[in-house]
Amino acid sequence: MGDDAAAVGVSCAVHPDGVAAHVERQRTLLRAGWHLSDVFASRWSNDPIRAALDLSARIAPR
Repeated sequence: MGDDAAAVGVSCAVHPDGVAAHVERQRTLLRAGWHLSDVFASRWSNDPIRAALDLSARIAPR
């Protein structure tokens, strides 16, 4: 979401076409200037409140 340098992408799972497609998509978005965050549930031990707080801090406007 967002435009140009303010664009933010959130990835919740590996691309359905596999790891190679996931990496290619990520590289393409990074080259376009996007800020990306992986938000896999295991990162926060399935604690949605902690996940929301961490994610909102990471994607806040810079």
